[in-house]
Amino acid sequence: MQNGRRRPSCFFEQALPARRTGPIPATACSPTERVRQDARAHPFSKVLQNSGRAYSIGGRSALDIARRVCGNAAAVVAVGSCAFDGGPQRADPNPTGAISVGEAIPNLNLVNMGGCPHNPANTAALLVYWLTYGRMPALDAHKRPLFAYGHIIHDQCERRANFDAGRFVESWDDDGARRGYCLYKMGCKGPQGTFNCPVVRWNDGTSWPVESGHGSRRLRRQDTFDRRNRREHNKNFFLPKTGPCAIVLSVSRDCGAGETHV
Repeated sequence: MQNGRRRPSCFFEQALPARRTGPIPATACSPTERVRQDARAHPFSKVLQNSGRAYSIGGRSALDIARRVCGNAAAVVAVGSCAFDGGPQRADPNPTGAISVGEAIPNLNLVNMGGCPHNPANTAALLVYWLTYGRMPALDAHKRPLFAYGHIIHDQCERRANFDAGRFVESWDDDGARRGYCLYKMGCKGPQGTFNCPVVRWNDGTSWPVESGHGSRRLRRQDTFDRRNRREHNKNFFLPKTGPCAIVLSVSRDCGAGETHV
């Protein structure tokens, strides 16, 4: 109660299990799995999934907006993880029913540019290519442009020589960290990820995560967040808190840029 009034109930408070003071019985599922089970069964989750109103602007759902923007476009560019594969909110149990642009609107001339955050230099390069040649560049199996996603991060990394020589950072404050050794043992996913961030970098070519001392997070891969949740997290690696954000850029049939919605 607050000031004599009942405090509004919160979905997350209802979904989270009560804190345990003793050891978890061997037969009990993990706390994470209990949250998933409760979220799946919660009526609020079902309402969001069935109505499509988890994300709306001015009373219109994101799906309605995307259909209008993309329906008759010559090409559609899905920018960012949320547009590419549904993003972190799609991770199991996906209480809001989040899906990718390609799944929401089939049969599009679609180019996916996943990443959280996405590098705007690649978006600019893609649009310049379209305006120059009137078509999209070569794509991979996930409809991502090969010029940006066609090479393994590990093969482009300036610390690759340290990996080959067996020189690794073992803890964040050791001598290897100060010398710029390979971050693979600290959770870097560069050998499994494909992106051009070691070459294009960020902030007008200033730097990128590995140069700054943090391993690659491989957030350009499809279903990244569920893949991470299905295995035990490396204690040395973390994901920051993120919120839903998707950019859909439609290209009109006269080769000009169409509407952009965030």
